Amino acid sequence: MNTVRTLVATGVLGLSLGLASSAWAGEAEDLDKGEILISSEAVPGSEAPRITVRAVVDSSPEVVWGFISHCDLYAGRMPRIVESKELSRDGDKVSCRTVLDAPWPVNKLTAVTKVTLAQKDGVYTRTWALDSGDYQINEGKWVLSPHAGGAKTMVRYETMVQP
Repeated sequence: MNTVRTLVATGVLGLSLGLASSAWAGEAEDLDKGEILISSEAVPGSEAPRITVRAVVDSSPEVVWGFISHCDLYAGRMPRIVESKELSRDGDKVSCRTVLDAPWPVNKLTAVTKVTLAQKDGVYTRTWALDSGDYQINEGKWVLSPHAGGAKTMVRYETMVQP
């Protein structure tokens, strides 16, 4: 799970990885070697860029999903997340509250997000959008796809955050 932790840390620190559904020449090899690919994309009308991070995790998508789909597990396991709580769950709809211990000069940031969970053809997706909190924008998604015959997970993490 260290790679997932690194993915989140990378995103939180404002770096970005471009994850496309198919890797460009050489990217697949880099990902298989343990590289974490980051890209940033300008979003028209927003000061905040969309950050994308891609990596391969040495666990099956089902194992990674067991963590990503339960925000109660985030505190102490995801960098700078000091509090996390699942407020409600109704089928594939979840409400989560997280508190981020942001780096100076920003204080702790709280977000309540509306989450949608989906599974289709072995691909797991967690999409979220800000419901309330200290952010102007807080949205993103996790996409977990089988890799290496399903023994590993291709992780794509996208986020757009503006305190």
